[in-house]
Parts: sequence; C-alpha cells; structure tokens
Amino acid sequence: MQDAGVISISLDLADGFVCSAAIRSSRPAGLARLFEGRAPQEAPLLARRLFTLCSRAQGAAANAAIEAALGTRVDPETRRLESIGVLAERLFETLRACILAWPGAASFARRAGAPLRAAAAAAQALAQGRETLDAFARLAAAAEAIGVPRADDGEPAPDTPFALILRQCAGEDGLLPAAGDALTVRDDEAVAMALEADPAGFAIAPELDGRRPETGAFARVFADLPLDESLLTTRARARLIDARRALADLDKLISRKDEEAEQVIVAARTASGAGFGVVECARGRLYHMARVGANGRIEVYGLVAPTEWNFHPNGPLAMQLVGARLGRAEAARAVVQKLATLVDPCVAFEVSAKESA
Repeated sequence: MQDAGVISISLDLADGFVCSAAIRSSRPAGLARLFEGRAPQEAPLLARRLFTLCSRAQGAAANAAIEAALGTRVDPETRRLESIGVLAERLFETLRACILAWPGAASFARRAGAPLRAAAAAAQALAQGRETLDAFARLAAAAEAIGVPRADDGEPAPDTPFALILRQCAGEDGLLPAAGDALTVRDDEAVAMALEADPAGFAIAPELDGRRPETGAFARVFADLPLDESLLTTRARARLIDARRALADLDKLISRKDEEAEQVIVAARTASGAGFGVVECARGRLYHMARVGANGRIEVYGLVAPTEWNFHPNGPLAMQLVGARLGRAEAARAVVQKLATLVDPCVAFEVSAKESA
C-alpha cells in the first residue's frame, strides 16, 4: 500500500509571535492518472480502494462524476440511499478523527472506545441499508455519549469526551480570527473547470482567482458560531454543531420527512461536457471530475480533497498562524496541534517550532 504521506507544519517564532508558518505535504500526487484509460464504471470501485478514509464519499463522488459525464439519469431512491451511507460515514469519521487524534485523548480514551465502536457498527449498517431505523437510533445514542448534544445550542454532558475537549480549548489561545471564506456550492463549477484544465497542478495547491477558501465543519456552520470565545473553542463547537446537523439530515433522509434535506451529493457537467461529482464529507467538499473520450474510456480525470484547501501553504490555516501570539516554542506547538486536529487533515501531521535568537 502506498504511503499516505504527512502534513508538516513548521513555525518560526520571535518574542512569542509567529513570524512564518510553513505548511508542506508529502501526500502522493498524481493518483488521478490511475483512472485514465479505464472504463467509466471502474472509477467508483477504484476510488473506494485507493482511499481508506471516507471511502464511501470517494466512491460516491466518482460515481456522480461518471454519471454526469455520461449523462446518466439517476434514480432518486438510489441517490437517497447513497446519501444516507455518505452522511453516516461523515458523522462517524467526524467523531473518530477528532476524538482519537486529540492531543489529550488519553484522558478520555477508555470512555470513548465503546461509543465509537457502536457508532462504527451503526454507520456501517446504515451504509448497507440494514436495520435502518434501529441503526440510526444507535448512531444517535453513540454520538450523544461522545458529547454531541441533541440540539444545536445544547452543551455536551459534562463527562463526555467532547466536554473535556471544550475544557481543554478554553481560555485565550493567541490565534488570529478566522477569515470566514468558505468553499460552497457556488464554487463547484469553477473548481471542476480548473481540475479539467490542470488536474495535477490544481489538486496540489487549489485556489480560485486568488482565493484559498476553507472547507469542512467550520466553513459549513461559520455563520451560526459564537465569536466571543477562543478560536479553538469556536472550532470545537463547529464540530459539535456539524455533527448534530449531520444527524438531523440523516433523520430527514431515513424518515423521508423532508425531501429538501441537505444535498449531500452533487452531480453536474461543465460547459465542455466533463462531469463532476461533489460530496460534503467529514473534512469538507470533495471533488471528482471526469471526461470520457470518444472511445468510451476515461480521457481526463481529476480530484481534489478537502485537505488540499485547508492545509494549502498559503491557505486558511497559515493565515490564522502568521502573526498569532502563541508564546514559547512548546506552548505554540501545543496550540497548533489542537488547531490542526480540529481542522482535521486526512493524513497524519507533525508540528515543529523554533525561536529566533
């Protein structure tokens, strides 16, 4: 199996301030080329095999891109069931990644284990269309045990892992306010066209007319976040709100209460006829783009994951770090470890800090 790579965040400090923040990625590039020359129907399975994290979202984005490229009519019921699987995966992955990767996870690892296993089993059952109502109830109960409140404005129970995370985020953290530029559905066609024009280059360091927006939980709920708390606390709350809303959308899809539940999977075509698929997964908007040639084979393929936006060398994370007052090297490193965990790359990350003499 190919090494997934590492995100490296290096800080230069002077008098407690971050003078520069270098963000580098060793994630493998060029994986999209593996799709080219293949029959279109191979793309979803290949996507699920290539990416172990959020594999269902990867497969759904690939499938949507191929459907759009071929002009395939999508059965609404099939899309509803696929959306249930994607949302269940998104919720579980949000819980798993934040809880297990948290720097202070040792303080709540034991109490988090059982509900995380229950959430994994319930999400898998939902993705496979089994025990739907019961599986949803088990997933909701597991999320609540981890600390996801039943209401958007609720607080996690005091002894839950998320309550401990919020306590560990409390207080002044020295970080700069977030810019609030979010990647949204309005950007989808521009992203798809950029991928079609330069699949490899755009995927490594994506930007739109100089914009390097953020995607993921924080971007999805930014407008509803309290701004009178530390940035770490605000980002942790974004995770809670986003998880609660994923549960609400799952409930709507399963019970058919609302046919206008959040559109989890988007499929459309560019002006040139390339198809693109977009999925709102745990870490943000995931894009796949496909153009099928006259021979019926995939001619051009591109994909860009949320990590490339959020951990862009000059992207939203870097903007929040440069100029921030984080203190001495070890204190700065501790704050940035928490921040990076809440932004949540899809690979391992490391943080280093050095002080100028």
